[in-house]
Amino acid sequence: MKLSDAPSPSPPVRLRCLHGEAMPPEVFRDAQRLAKLTDGALGAIGGLLAPLVLEPMSKELAASLSRLCVRHEVAEADLGHVLKVLRYLFKESAASDLDKAGFEDDLHTIWPEPRALGEAARANYEIIKRELRKTLLEDALVKHGNVLVDVDWRVDFVASDRQSSKLMLPLALITLRYRDAERESRLTLQLLPEQLKRLEQVFGALSQRVLRPTGETKAAE
Repeated sequence: MKLSDAPSPSPPVRLRCLHGEAMPPEVFRDAQRLAKLTDGALGAIGGLLAPLVLEPMSKELAASLSRLCVRHEVAEADLGHVLKVLRYLFKESAASDLDKAGFEDDLHTIWPEPRALGEAARANYEIIKRELRKTLLEDALVKHGNVLVDVDWRVDFVASDRQSSKLMLPLALITLRYRDAERESRLTLQLLPEQLKRLEQVFGALSQRVLRPTGETKAAE
């Protein structure tokens, strides 16, 4: 074959979520497998899209995908590679804080005709983006210390018998779940009403500062 007859390389696929940089070649190759998937299989992905992007692959999720592939007669490998591309696009878009219009542009740059996959991706974008950005922020923060994950609480009453006089003291029990770069831990605190009132004041003041729009915060200062 003459040099002039050799196929010319495909132009790089540049994405807005990558700030105009080219998509990695292996991601582009995986994207081509969309042509091997049926419309029925693509339409069935919609309900599984959020957990597929946001959660680690569990046995239950893997089983659901296997049943989907059998039902719609598509290869698991083909579906897996397409979902890998979709996860890549969601994560890069969330990291770049890309709006929905920008996400749709990139989606159509990768797949000019995404079919039912495009509908599912657009419908779930805002929810998935919000959760991904929350995770990205937490991952960044744990590099510098502990990050609160969740709070559990309950109210107990402590009985005290002193000089034949019984006292029923209300007590708040708060369990803080937090994590650092290596593990997740728990801390349980017992709070008397006075301490709880103090926390209410502190967190109320913090909420006003943190949740207030940036311009208002600066003006108040």
